Amino acid sequence: MDIRLTPRIAAVAGTVVVILVIVAGWLLLVSPQRSTASKLGTEIEAAQSQLTVALARERTLRREQHLRAVQLSALTKAMPTDVQMSTILRQLVASSAAAGVRINSIAPQPVIPGNGYGTVPLSVTVEGRYFGIMNFAHLLRMRTDVHGQKVRASGRLFSIPSMEFAGGGAGTGTSNTLVVTMPINAFVSSAVAATPTTVPGVTATSAGTIPPSAAAAGP
Repeated sequence: MDIRLTPRIAAVAGTVVVILVIVAGWLLLVSPQRSTASKLGTEIEAAQSQLTVALARERTLRREQHLRAVQLSALTKAMPTDVQMSTILRQLVASSAAAGVRINSIAPQPVIPGNGYGTVPLSVTVEGRYFGIMNFAHLLRMRTDVHGQKVRASGRLFSIPSMEFAGGGAGTGTSNTLVVTMPINAFVSSAVAATPTTVPGVTATSAGTIPPSAAAAGP
């Protein structure tokens, strides 16, 4: 059978050849590249996810380090590594002035070592009205506050285990005035707990006055 190659047949044949070339090129070149691109896209997404997680962990670690630093600073303020008697006296005087009471005397005692900490006992005599004395004790206790595992400190950690009341304070001569003797404990960290330290007696003649001997009683 004699088939003549007419222009139309030639055009159809050329079109078929071009289509076959395109299909072959797609199968051999484009399709594998699209598969590779899809795989690379998946790997990029996985890498981005890992980077996001790593950055989140880093931010969390920075926050935890900051919180630890804040807690360490608060603990150091509440329980320093040495007695710092002058700081104790200043905080007692500041609290008495804020509460409107008068400190008649402060008698520090040697440090008592404890399990991981040391106690600095002081015998303090305060004169004033009842609510002023209660406010004085409250201000001392609130210098360090603990919420769960968080410590907030604006000064030393103090405890007041008891109070001994007497009436008729000589400072004002009024029946509403009380003279209260209270043991007050300040605390130090374990660095000095094993070595009791003797500090000289101190007398505070007014709520805002501490004699020079008090300033020399601690750093």
